[in-house]
Amino acid sequence: MKKLDFEFTKCEAGWIDITIKYDKTILEYCFSYIFSEPKDLIEWVENVYIEKYSEFSCFAEGWTWYLDYDGIYLTISDTLNIKDENPEYEKFQRLRFEIGKEELCKIIYTALKEFKKSGKYNPREWEALTFKKLLNQTFKEQENIVDYLSDYSKEEIETMLKNKLITDDYGFINLSFFDDIEYNIASKKRKMEILNEYINDESDYLGYYGFPLLDIKSEILERCK
Repeated sequence: MKKLDFEFTKCEAGWIDITIKYDKTILEYCFSYIFSEPKDLIEWVENVYIEKYSEFSCFAEGWTWYLDYDGIYLTISDTLNIKDENPEYEKFQRLRFEIGKEELCKIIYTALKEFKKSGKYNPREWEALTFKKLLNQTFKEQENIVDYLSDYSKEEIETMLKNKLITDDYGFINLSFFDDIEYNIASKKRKMEILNEYINDESDYLGYYGFPLLDIKSEILERCK
């Protein structure tokens, strides 16, 4: 019996790879953190589940792959020239087959859940580490954290973070997002203002700024049987 197999296989340097298999066809696709992400795919799957059918397209920095579902048939296409069958790099159909709505949704959503717990997903290769997230990782007690930290120098805060860091997935380096020459000579009130500025700055980060896969959960798709 022909069966669809959808697998997230690797996470590295801002890329997440997937493999789609059906019968004897194997397709290798990927996500880039800069463009379409697994989060966008899951949103598309949610729409499929509630019968808002459309085409999902993922731009992979130079080429694009597509999933199109009409309630009966899933069509998979891309703009690759794999065996010199698509020399103009146009949208080229690779697969078209019949599949039930709930089966399709379950296969893709289950693949994501399995990837998250497989050990193949490495946050440092996909997500951003901001000052706020670093504080959240290292201090269990968040209430009055700004007031607490403002009693310490920048160097003391860095040492504190190194000692308290729960999971060092990124490799601890000097906090470029907390490199403020005014901080150590500022008043306590001004120190609190500076800390809040850095905590609220989402534009300065380490990593790749892909949406955290561990935060993707769909109440809609949890109903898939």
